[in-house]
Amino acid sequence: MQYIVLKQNHRTRADERSYRQFLSEIGSGTNFSSTLSLISLRHKLHPEIHNHTSPQDMIEAVFPQSHLQLGLEDRPTAMAILAPRVQTVMNLNTEILDRFPGKEHVYVSVNTPNPEDVSNFDHTVIEAMQEQICKVNDGNMPPGELKLKVGVDVVLRKNLSVRTGFSNGTRMRVVALNNDLIECQKIDSNGNLGQTALIARSRFDYRPPKQSKAGIRFTRYQFPLQLAFAMSINRAQGQTLNVVGLYLDDPVFSHGQTYVALSRTRRAADIHIYSHVETDEIDNVVYGRVTEFLRDLDKIYDNQKSKYPQKPAGK
Repeated sequence: MQYIVLKQNHRTRADERSYRQFLSEIGSGTNFSSTLSLISLRHKLHPEIHNHTSPQDMIEAVFPQSHLQLGLEDRPTAMAILAPRVQTVMNLNTEILDRFPGKEHVYVSVNTPNPEDVSNFDHTVIEAMQEQICKVNDGNMPPGELKLKVGVDVVLRKNLSVRTGFSNGTRMRVVALNNDLIECQKIDSNGNLGQTALIARSRFDYRPPKQSKAGIRFTRYQFPLQLAFAMSINRAQGQTLNVVGLYLDDPVFSHGQTYVALSRTRRAADIHIYSHVETDEIDNVVYGRVTEFLRDLDKIYDNQKSKYPQKPAGK
């Protein structure tokens, strides 16, 4: 067995040493105590990170109105606002879309209740349920009403062609809006516009959470797209951005969310934060058992490295 350990954050620039150290402390959690399974810490913000006192100032810093007015190919691509909760993300996307120029197109999904869940209802009740079903937006499927404008950035919500790079999480820019097809250009890792694809409606199956006592299963047919002005912190994993906003109207609630949010950029100066608490500190949730496990892996890696030293290149 070969152990491969990621020991360095290669997203950050080489000259950002203090930022790298800051991220390392965020990732591991300071003042760690093995007696706790969960520790919620507050870290001092890196001095170069911008801390905004109002949400509007933070939004304007990430998406200046002057940038939104630029043409399709001139507007910067690699920026987004991250938030812990899906509802906050949807509210932010709606707010920024309203500021975006151009005609708004609304695509209403087709939702079909599962026959096994509605067999005891008559057709009148089923029709009345349609409006409520359309409002279900759990973060795992596109919205019941998808609102778009030409030029906005979107995220693909389904694997369409992994071979060509159009997979779940791919960032794209809307080029044209038609009734049955939406034309999009893929945004590559460098923020450049590349290959074009025609996106059709896809099928999504919804199952209510197990702990929910209400709700029914249904099938949704909708374009597999979601606005990308804002996205959840969990959804942002793997993304590299030039400018990041962190909208903390609610604090982070899961292990590693703070690290993921603050490590999407190459420089600390490209991060803008708005918090519900006016302070120069930020919450950081760390699960002690996860941290212990990672430290144990480091020890195993170091032992393996000493037993089986790497051969010099070319021999």
